[in-house]
Amino acid sequence: MTDIQHLTNRATPVPILAWPASQPSFLAVLTALFFGLFACGQLISAQEAVPNWLIQVRADLKKNDLTHALNVTEQRIANNPSDLEAHGWRGRLLAWHNRWPEAETEYRYVLNQKPDDVDMVIGLADLFQWQRRSAEALQLLDRARALAPNQSDILVRRERVLASLRTASETHTQSRQSLAASSTDHDAKNGLAAHPNEPRHELRIGTDVDFFNYTNAASTFDTTLNSRWNRSWSTTFALDEYQRFGESAGKFTGKLTRNLGKADWLSAGSAVAHDAGIIPRAEAFFEYGHGMRLHHTLVRGLETSYQQHWFWYRNARILTLGGTGLLYLPRDWTWLLSVSAARSEFSTAGSDWQPNGHTRLGFPLWQRLSGNVSFGVGSESFAQIDQTGHFAARTFAGALRYKFTDTQDVSGYVACQDRSQGRNQTTVGANYGFRF
Repeated sequence: MTDIQHLTNRATPVPILAWPASQPSFLAVLTALFFGLFACGQLISAQEAVPNWLIQVRADLKKNDLTHALNVTEQRIANNPSDLEAHGWRGRLLAWHNRWPEAETEYRYVLNQKPDDVDMVIGLADLFQWQRRSAEALQLLDRARALAPNQSDILVRRERVLASLRTASETHTQSRQSLAASSTDHDAKNGLAAHPNEPRHELRIGTDVDFFNYTNAASTFDTTLNSRWNRSWSTTFALDEYQRFGESAGKFTGKLTRNLGKADWLSAGSAVAHDAGIIPRAEAFFEYGHGMRLHHTLVRGLETSYQQHWFWYRNARILTLGGTGLLYLPRDWTWLLSVSAARSEFSTAGSDWQPNGHTRLGFPLWQRLSGNVSFGVGSESFAQIDQTGHFAARTFAGALRYKFTDTQDVSGYVACQDRSQGRNQTTVGANYGFRF
């Protein structure tokens, strides 16, 4: 009874209950809570941390080691095929390696699954612009601008594309929009002045020397101007000077090319010469070609063309009919195959047909250096008198090309022709190209 009264007596203060000795202290609870939050933070940080493979890629880029960076991304994709970020980086690296068809495949792979990825849209637009596919690049940049309207670098890129399309009025309008979006953007303030137009012309100067085992050496000097006036029309003009068999000759050639849509072209031209009996007096030719893009792992694209060429010598007439196929392979390799038939008609003899063939394999070597090897059967050119007549020949050749910059390059080649009747010819040549 006393115990009950003690517990129910309102006048008696109720004692404060103490924590049982077996329960943790208040400090221990705070400590546990702290470590729990710390562990959660570490888990979140681990999820947001930059992957090791991407750290390595960025380190390789700082050292300008694009090849190793590409190997890292490809290893990542091999281990995690669904990693879209790795596919995106592989697309960038392939583009920087000038392996453009493969880069386009990677960009499209990512965009098929993440169509709103602005970085990938911009990357593909840059790739198209490098390939001078300006109209397609413009469409992509319009898409990127719709996704990120306040991103000023999209507007700057669009200016460059518009400049290449020669739409000056829209370019100036776009410059004002860029300034409104980013008043501190230096490129946007400079407008067109900061982005000179793409090169439209290429001047190429070259020479080659022929060594024969049956006569004196011969030489050729040539100057060629290629001009692309717009998306539809281009021209080629060439001057050639020949020193052969104690005679001098000169020739002027002109060619006009019309692009028929995105995939077809038609070329026609002619040549006139002071022949001196060693080159044709006149020539005429035309070519029709068609290109197509192939979504295949081994063949990225194909160009086919048909050529017809007439040569008029003092004492002979020659007609060649031929077809050429050019395959675009992975890693910037190319394979060309050309076959033709030549009808030769001489004033002192009848006429007959001769088959000819030629193949060439092109490949990259190191950064800006590329090369090719080729093999031909029969006469590959009827532009000199010594390449006409009745003889059998096999020609082996190799060439190298080095790009100093995007506007300058130099090329060199060696060709050895083994003919019937124990004759042979060795040709060494070089040329320099400048685009402006």
